Amino acid sequence: MICDGRRCEEAGEFETTVAIRRTHRSNLDALTGNLKSGFVTCVCVHVDTAGTAKVANAGHLPPLLNGTELEMAGTLPMGILAGTDYEVTTVHMDDGDTLTFMSDGIVEARRSKDDQLFGFERLRVLLSEQPTTAQIARIAQDFGEEDDISVLQISRLPMSA
Repeated sequence: MICDGRRCEEAGEFETTVAIRRTHRSNLDALTGNLKSGFVTCVCVHVDTAGTAKVANAGHLPPLLNGTELEMAGTLPMGILAGTDYEVTTVHMDDGDTLTFMSDGIVEARRSKDDQLFGFERLRVLLSEQPTTAQIARIAQDFGEEDDISVLQISRLPMSA
């Protein structure tokens, strides 16, 4: 994803939908209609110097802006259906704002002693404390990791004068 994005950016034509479509096409032959081999969720983001963030999502958890989930159209993961379109959501990031991306392994972490999921409510409480990515991952892992746990944050820093 990053490589596709860099090539598009260098050509002066970055579009999140172009990058996500390229990734979808490259995975489609191996995945379409073959759920035994799985599917791929993906989120693609481009943040420009003015703070405009364009996000395209393919079945991934929606990102959070300052702990609040972005409203995005639901989409299928890659490899489920050929020709799937991925809508772009545009948001503005002010200085100090943070976009948080995470895999579903965070909310699907399961505690073995009582079979409870970590869930979205625990995640909301955790995010209100403004944890680091390492803290989010560690807390979910300690709760009961069953799936991949990935967390990425992008923060917009003030421009120097």
